[in-house]
Amino acid sequence: MQKIIPCLWFDGNGEDALKFYSSIFSNSRVIDRLFWGDTNPSLKGSLLTATFELDGQAFMVLNGGPEYKFTPAISMLVQCETQAEVDYYWDRLLEGGGQPVQCGWLTDRYGVSWQVAPLGDDPDVPGQGFGQRRPRDAGDDEDDQARPRRGTESLRRRVSKSWPYTSRRIAFLRHTSR
Repeated sequence: MQKIIPCLWFDGNGEDALKFYSSIFSNSRVIDRLFWGDTNPSLKGSLLTATFELDGQAFMVLNGGPEYKFTPAISMLVQCETQAEVDYYWDRLLEGGGQPVQCGWLTDRYGVSWQVAPLGDDPDVPGQGFGQRRPRDAGDDEDDQARPRRGTESLRRRVSKSWPYTSRRIAFLRHTSR
């Protein structure tokens, strides 16, 4: 059982979003649906909430009205193992009016922010993929300044060849791959 389930608030188009996302991600399924009843006669019979899974990750969709909008302050991260997978999710999430942003970010046609990012081993640094994190050791804070950045040049070469990251994104990836 997943304890924390993100709830995505839509303005009447939650059913469409549910179908759209389910068509993109494998192993997707709708778990349950709740429809408006007599409490709101103008919406009676339309979707109020639905719980669903995208590739095993649970979400809830809520048709709550126009009060709230999505912002990039919350985003969905799609970690990809190949360039073909990056291209697939990037293209599919942009379908129907999505907008590319920068650094592997995009906003889909519903206003939800997504990060589509490669995750893989850096061939020049055994065991250190640029999308992998290692556990921090007790003495890490003391020697952070003295420790050389592992794979920095390799990371820069690989990222610049395979994906249009900006230097800010490279710095983030370099920081998290130590």
